[in-house]
Amino acid sequence: MSFRPRSTVVALLAVAALGLSLVPAGALPLVTTTEQAFAPQLVTVDAPTRAHRNAIADLGLDVTEHAGHDYVEVVLHSAADEALLAANGFTWDVRIGDLIAREMERIELDAAFAAANPVTDLPSGRNAYRVLADFGNEIDQLAADNPDLAKRITIGTSVEGRDLTGIEIGVDVNEPEDGRPVFLMFGAHHAREWPSAELPMEFAHDLIDAFTDSTHPDHARVVDLLTRGRAIIVPVSNPDGYDASRTSGAVDLNTVVPQSLYNPVTILGTPGNAYKRKNCRYVDGQSQPAGTCVLAASPGGLGIGVDLNRNYGGLWGGPGASGESTSATYRGPAPFSEPETQAIRNLISTRQVTTLISNHTFSNLILRPVGVNPATVGPDGSPIGFAPDECFTAADGHDHGMQALGERMAAQNGYSNQFGWELYDTTGTTEDYSYNATGGYGYTFEIGAHEFHPPYEEVIAEYLGTTSHATNVDGDNAAELTTAAGDACEGAAPTHTDETVGGGNREAYLIAFENAVNSATHAVLTGTAPAGAEITVSRTGTFPLWDGTPFEDTVTTSMTVDETGEFTYHVNPSTRPFVDSRKASQLGEPVAELQATGTAPPLRSSTQTLVIDTPVDLIRATVSTSFPVDGQAVRYNEMHLQLLGPNGQPLASATEFGPTNSLLYSDPEGKKLPAGTYTLRVSNSLAVTSQYDLEAYAQDVVAPVTTRTPEMWTVSCDGVEVTRVLVDRGETVDLNTVC
Repeated sequence: MSFRPRSTVVALLAVAALGLSLVPAGALPLVTTTEQAFAPQLVTVDAPTRAHRNAIADLGLDVTEHAGHDYVEVVLHSAADEALLAANGFTWDVRIGDLIAREMERIELDAAFAAANPVTDLPSGRNAYRVLADFGNEIDQLAADNPDLAKRITIGTSVEGRDLTGIEIGVDVNEPEDGRPVFLMFGAHHAREWPSAELPMEFAHDLIDAFTDSTHPDHARVVDLLTRGRAIIVPVSNPDGYDASRTSGAVDLNTVVPQSLYNPVTILGTPGNAYKRKNCRYVDGQSQPAGTCVLAASPGGLGIGVDLNRNYGGLWGGPGASGESTSATYRGPAPFSEPETQAIRNLISTRQVTTLISNHTFSNLILRPVGVNPATVGPDGSPIGFAPDECFTAADGHDHGMQALGERMAAQNGYSNQFGWELYDTTGTTEDYSYNATGGYGYTFEIGAHEFHPPYEEVIAEYLGTTSHATNVDGDNAAELTTAAGDACEGAAPTHTDETVGGGNREAYLIAFENAVNSATHAVLTGTAPAGAEITVSRTGTFPLWDGTPFEDTVTTSMTVDETGEFTYHVNPSTRPFVDSRKASQLGEPVAELQATGTAPPLRSSTQTLVIDTPVDLIRATVSTSFPVDGQAVRYNEMHLQLLGPNGQPLASATEFGPTNSLLYSDPEGKKLPAGTYTLRVSNSLAVTSQYDLEAYAQDVVAPVTTRTPEMWTVSCDGVEVTRVLVDRGETVDLNTVC
């Protein structure tokens, strides 16, 4: 691996005083000289608090999921990225000094490995990364060889018209839906994360091998799983981006011949997509022919496309997702604006998905809802709170909540089991949407310790559990990112203690599948109806987007009654987690408040103070901006907001471009914030003087639980509504004769 020695970068003197008051990318000069040609780098940025990690993400840089208690790793695609990081006062180590050179090194390592290992211990026997066509070909072969057990499914198409191809596996897979629950897995939402597609594909092979081979050590276990449930695996969720990264990203001549970083002719000729993140949407709302993604006119394709894992509905548009199209975390112009996320939404909304895993790389993490700090005030004016099912004690006496399931899976792969927000805030992610819309448990796996797509030998180890961290039940990162699960799981029942550990992601996936078919973790409807009748359950609910706009979401699934006239329908709870009671950290009346107007000169800052006489739990603030155009005040936020502590230390920042900018800060260790004088710094990134309105409040957390809003499934028989039913997690309700 190619490393550079440690180098601490000193902030530019002109803006050093800003600390975390972020300097926008547009305020920095373009890098155009040949002497400044820049190889993309993976750097470890010093970030002593979660507020620092969020601030780095707010810059629009390519922030990875690899972070610890005092750092986060970032891909710098250009010298402009490096200058932006420095301009905002951050320091870093260069871990991989030339990602393209590292890519060439990986190619050589993989070639040598494949030559020495024609067949590996993977279920498929593969010895090298797949290209996009390989997934479809293997799925077709598996279905052809096992016609009653596996079938190819196409859930939709991409921006460039490619199929989103998956495989469905289960006993009598071609028969009508029979009420069994679904275990759903995705891979490659982000183009460069190749292992996230490899491992789900291997699991498909594994399930079929174990089912069909009576001598396989997991034969009985997998026969039981595929009899009681179905597995659906979509290995590549971003086929355009994956294809561009996998097949046109190996060489970037920009690293061979010095030239302008912003010369479009050069970039069009040498796309360098190996580390592309997003999908291939050139212009919002417009599709393009297949193959044009490789012509991305930005370093590594970074500025092109939408981050699919920020495009899902339900609190879309909130923290950790950018409204700037050039940002690495651009959320798109609207929730589900992309055909890829529309296809996945339709799949989730038409099947009873009781457990979901979205695979990514890298960081050795298992992440679960919620994606933002529970104390964060949502669009309804109340704190987001913990997931209602963070802890759930079932009738068997075990804790089957999401924290406990994460713990059991982490014991197999050695990853850190934690909330999504403990890494940094995110909204619009796959598992947060799926969980809050359906109630099915949802997780993100961040596979591997060091790279987006490491040498293939490491992929094999991650699946089989032969890595060093897979035998360490504490996980590589467990000591670096503290979990707040205890805040929501006081007095929880013990989890399972009879399982072996260290089985890798293969065993973690099997445990997740077992959770999906376990009726103690979802709900069941039973009854009688004429043979061949179609029983449908549906529910429509409303989410607020982060700006408060209502967003309607419908789940409708159906099953067919067999010849016995009796049915058992495995469903998720009728009440969505979003409206269920949860520990929500409600806020009391302000202990101190600030309401002020001010003026900030062009590209300068203005400050206001908030005096707090007694210790408090948190501080939140919002700034809105106006500037004159033809004598009228136009409201458009180009103000960045920063909170400084009594000693002048930076605590939190907000840098979104929109009508307002808001921040919330609480002590990372859960302590009270000390009394004192806090400073709110408002930084104007416009070239004209701007007026602003600023509000800030210091508040305590006073109420632990929200009020539940019960919801019911509407049950229909052959299209005619017959009843409505309230059913909770772990419950079975007998509907008697339905039709």
